[in-house]
Amino acid sequence: MLETISKGFRLAKARFTGKTELTADVIDEALGDVRMSLREADVGFSVVKTFMARVKYKAMGEEIQLA
Repeated sequence: MLETISKGFRLAKARFTGKTELTADVIDEALGDVRMSLREADVGFSVVKTFMARVKYKAMGEEIQLA
C-alpha cells in the first residue's frame, strides 16, 4: 500500500521538472497521479477528495523551489 502511494507522489514530483511556477494544468496533472495512487491503495473517496482540494488550493501560483 505505501509503495503504491509513494509511486504516485514520485510521478507527481517528476511532473514539476523544468517548471518554475505551479499552474492549474501542472497541478491537475500531478494531482491526477496522486489521486490514482491513493485510490489504488483503497483510501476513502471523501478523504482523497478533501486532500486534493486542499493541496490544489495551497499550491496554486506557488513558485517551485529547486533543491
